[in-house]
Amino acid sequence: MIRRFLEKHSTFVLIFPYVLLFSLFIIIPLVVAIGMSLTTYNTIQPPEFVGLRNYISLLTTDTVFMQQVLPNTVLFAIIAGLGGYFLSFFMAWSISQIPSKGAHNKNTQGKQLGKKS
Repeated sequence: MIRRFLEKHSTFVLIFPYVLLFSLFIIIPLVVAIGMSLTTYNTIQPPEFVGLRNYISLLTTDTVFMQQVLPNTVLFAIIAGLGGYFLSFFMAWSISQIPSKGAHNKNTQGKQLGKKS
């Protein structure tokens, strides 16, 4: 009975731990954080739903966010993004420049190309 279930649903059995852990550590905290960002609260009273008022206040009245936090975040994203792209391109190019072991052996090259030596 168990063996038949595992044979029939092996894909689901194997992917279940990933889905469980991904949901537990990524999806649920993300949804809770988005929900909390739409409320105002302190530690004594229950949260009060304010909608997008927090975001509007952040973008219109918070001078520290607009003058320091946002420019630093954009600068970091540009440097990290471009740096990551250039580094990955350089690493791929470097790896492609490494000669393979059998490239200089005539017997190996002939067999790889389907030619008889």
